[in-house]
Amino acid sequence: MDSCEKSKKELIVGYDLCNDYSQISYFNFTNAEPKTISTTAGEERFQIPTVLLKKKGLDKWFFGEEALKKALNGEELLVKDILDKGIHNEVTVIEDKEYVPAQLLETFIRKTLSLFAYEGIAQKIPDVIVFTLEHIDINLTATIKQSAKAIGICEDHIYIQSHDESFVEYTLNQKRELWSYDVVLLDYCRDYLKAYYLKINTKTTPIFVTIDKKNFKDIEMPPTSFLPDSEEENRKKLDQTVKDALKNYFGVNIISCVFLCGDGFESTLSKETLRFLCSGRRVFQGKNLYTKGACYTGAAKFIDTQTENYLFFSENKIKYNVGLDVFYQGEKKYHSLITAGENWYDAKGECELILDEESCVELKFTPIDNQDTRNIIINLHELPNRPNKTIRVQLYVKFECANIGTAIIKDLGFGEFFKSSEKIWKHEILL
Repeated sequence: MDSCEKSKKELIVGYDLCNDYSQISYFNFTNAEPKTISTTAGEERFQIPTVLLKKKGLDKWFFGEEALKKALNGEELLVKDILDKGIHNEVTVIEDKEYVPAQLLETFIRKTLSLFAYEGIAQKIPDVIVFTLEHIDINLTATIKQSAKAIGICEDHIYIQSHDESFVEYTLNQKRELWSYDVVLLDYCRDYLKAYYLKINTKTTPIFVTIDKKNFKDIEMPPTSFLPDSEEENRKKLDQTVKDALKNYFGVNIISCVFLCGDGFESTLSKETLRFLCSGRRVFQGKNLYTKGACYTGAAKFIDTQTENYLFFSENKIKYNVGLDVFYQGEKKYHSLITAGENWYDAKGECELILDEESCVELKFTPIDNQDTRNIIINLHELPNRPNKTIRVQLYVKFECANIGTAIIKDLGFGEFFKSSEKIWKHEILL
């Protein structure tokens, strides 16, 4: 059986996880594209309220719309803001029992994955899952990974990416004619209108991709989904406000495609805004772009999705290659620890070193353009007094954000000859 046939048995999931609503897609190999799961058979009801409800006195949980309906009678215990709890490491007490965020999120994810039954899919544990978030937080990413592992998903097959990265993946998996010029995503699904301006330089190899974000905080979500006729004048004013803001934002740039996302457009978008957006551009409206983009990312781990090679550097990407020069079998070689383009929350590297008449470790930080390499020297003060080439250390590099990292060096000892001194050196890296 070839690799393509094997991949068709994989359950590849893209999971848009948000504090209010979540969405799930899986890769449909028949159509070679993601399919979003509906909570109601035969309808396009993609949004799953990110809530849980525990039945009083029983270890029985409900989720989504069912949880909200059961909470109306006030007899059950509703849990909201699950992602916020993960960000703040907030413990929830229900009937005198404490639940950490990872436990709540595990329950929610496990329950939502049962929706695969609507698609005739018996398997409930994904082979690979890509979570996509509006905002990346280190506590939340740790909570998500812990929850997914508890469900039974292999740690190496759990990925997390931002909404803008999912937007890039979704766009580049569409027909090239849609992104022959710039592409804009207008997200109007929460507090206010947000824009993602995607520039794709097809003249470089690989393709170089950038995103500029803009928040239109003065264009807030309308108070209701559908404004009554008595407020027709307000609707027209909002329509004109949106149109004028976008016209100024687009400027004279050539934009080949616009994606509209969110309930705000359903209630406010009218003739003037639509007329402007559709003038010389393709316009698409939907709510499941992020979950599909995440699914494309997961599919790329197993199959050739025909996406062209590209480099995308968002605010979450490491802009440097990180490594060091070492001697291996008598030859000087460069040993890579972290590759530029990795998300900071996934970027980590480690190796073991034997010091040869050295009392320091020198790391090399090379930007993507290979210019102006920075060398950072970490002095190892108070090294154990041992013969040369008997000091063995572990080097571990991780990041707290895209431009702040930490190098941790630990004395490992030298087998049965020298025990570890347990010394640890930490060095903050500012890029």
